[in-house]
Amino acid sequence: MACPQASRANRKPSAQGRFSGASLLTTLKSKELRDLLAPSLASLGYDLVQVRLLSGGRPTLQVLAEPVSGNPMGVEDCSTISRHISAVLDVEDPIAGAYNLEVGSPGIDRPLVKAADYERFTGEEAKIELDEMLDGRKRFRGTLEGIADEQVRIRTEEKPGPDKPGATTTYTIPLARIATAKLVLTDELIARDAERRGRGKEETGPGRGKEETGRGRGKQADRM
Repeated sequence: MACPQASRANRKPSAQGRFSGASLLTTLKSKELRDLLAPSLASLGYDLVQVRLLSGGRPTLQVLAEPVSGNPMGVEDCSTISRHISAVLDVEDPIAGAYNLEVGSPGIDRPLVKAADYERFTGEEAKIELDEMLDGRKRFRGTLEGIADEQVRIRTEEKPGPDKPGATTTYTIPLARIATAKLVLTDELIARDAERRGRGKEETGPGRGKEETGRGRGKQADRM
């Protein structure tokens, strides 16, 4: 989920000129942006879930974050994060070209990025895709069984067919080989998320706002 559409500004190209999306992706890795933004967001009480630099006509820096408290993301959270990231990027100036900044929450079927994600969501159904083949396959879908020593465990269930019985297999996957991973949207996951959101509303009261599409600020330019 992304944040409400409240304000948008795009950063001007610098004196060096505008980079293409491909050049940006080659020049600045998402990990470098995570290392830059995560500590300062943590000091504000937010966990940086994922950072992606997406190519296109104008590259988009997509930031997914959530309150450390476990409360749902609201309008004020999105605005706070957007302003803070814009200020950090203005000072550090890591992207030497025009870009959009997009801030949002990870959503229910959230990406799994850090080792702690696999521990936190043990017992949930997930999809995992690897950067190369493991045991003859790159894609896995099943129930997460935690992580130990940077090794993710996932239990898959093969449905029986006309010529084969069903089978349950637990795979151990090195975290470093996971290209992408996310939770699967199930009725159980939706129910647990609704319960969590209900607790968050009771704790924070009204005025949180709903989560929709929106973008934060880039450098001070072209503000709508």
